[in-house]
Amino acid sequence: MTWRTAAVAGGALAAYLLAALWADRVSLPGSVLVWFPPAGVAVALAYQRPRLALPVVVVAELISTRLIMEAGSAFGAVPLLVNAVGLALAYEAGGWVLRRLALDPSLRSAEDVGVVALGIVAAATVATASGVAVQRWVGLVAADEVRSAAGLFWVGDVVGAACLVPAMLVVHTPWSAGRSVRPSDGPWLPGWRLAAEVVAPAVVAI
Repeated sequence: MTWRTAAVAGGALAAYLLAALWADRVSLPGSVLVWFPPAGVAVALAYQRPRLALPVVVVAELISTRLIMEAGSAFGAVPLLVNAVGLALAYEAGGWVLRRLALDPSLRSAEDVGVVALGIVAAATVATASGVAVQRWVGLVAADEVRSAAGLFWVGDVVGAACLVPAMLVVHTPWSAGRSVRPSDGPWLPGWRLAAEVVAPAVVAI
């Protein structure tokens, strides 16, 4: 592993955990989060670094479930690992959809925005099936609560990912190539203003 790969892995791990902390602080009580921004970090990573995403997301999910969500004891060791791997594979599926449909990460067309939406929906759908199945397995979700839990899980992943994936794609691609970010053909913007304009709408929407 090169130093650059290690730096990306460390940054992605930190971003996932910070997003999980953010989600935990603003979500409603319960086993299913109504807003899950770590999904956005994971899908973007799975698109940009598919070989790196699976181990990073598994480790991040194990840490966040035990230390941030404090739900490790409710899962147990084996279900906790199954849950982490299942979610990581789900977000890998979202990244695969983005690559398969030849996404332009600069998001210059409505078609590219549609591709991002498809990738997010695919990831959320697989994650919901896996996550709720594990929660049902360990008794966190009762039989008559599966449909409502699945609905909350899916919406939480879709909204959380939609808040972060577009911004991460637009910003990461030129940065990784050593170029400045140019979101339009208009006048150049200073970095602080660009960051504010990219992130602020999602924060306000939440």
